[in-house]
Amino acid sequence: MFGSRERLTRFDMSEFSTPYSVLRLVGDNFFSDGLLTAAIRREPFGVLLFDEIEKAHSTFFDFLLQILSEGRLTDAQGKLANFCSTIIIMTSNIGAQSLISNPIGWLQSMNKEVIKEHFMTEVQKYFRPELFNRIDQVVPFSPLDSFTVRFVVEREIALLREREGIKFRRINLSIEEDVLGLLAQ
Repeated sequence: MFGSRERLTRFDMSEFSTPYSVLRLVGDNFFSDGLLTAAIRREPFGVLLFDEIEKAHSTFFDFLLQILSEGRLTDAQGKLANFCSTIIIMTSNIGAQSLISNPIGWLQSMNKEVIKEHFMTEVQKYFRPELFNRIDQVVPFSPLDSFTVRFVVEREIALLREREGIKFRRINLSIEEDVLGLLAQ
């Protein structure tokens, strides 16, 4: 989106599942910059990904509310991080378990609008109203089909072949067809 992978900042929210770990995002009063605030000050024109948002401790959502409502966040040292030019994406499995627990084929027979409404309802139940009302859009993703998974595996292997270390050492990476199939599973 911004022309470079370096413009993507990703946080695995399972690493912020305790109140203390959430404080690492804004730093402490004495030594360290916050992981989140420093990343945004360094790269304000980028994409910020909160992966598996539901795994974050509830105190994180106070920070998120400030980011989404005011477009800024102050770290523990009093330094401001401006999020106004940052695209924020949150991934989640909220609502997925209830769809998975239904009979096989049920999901495929459902209308996309019904599925979207299901996820909207589940997300709305999960987040406080003042936070939910600041989410622009909920985009449900369908499971990847086997053709797409195979395509991704082949693309990743092509990227692996282009790595500096592989090329420098003149390694010829050959992968058997059945290994590709196993990787795709």
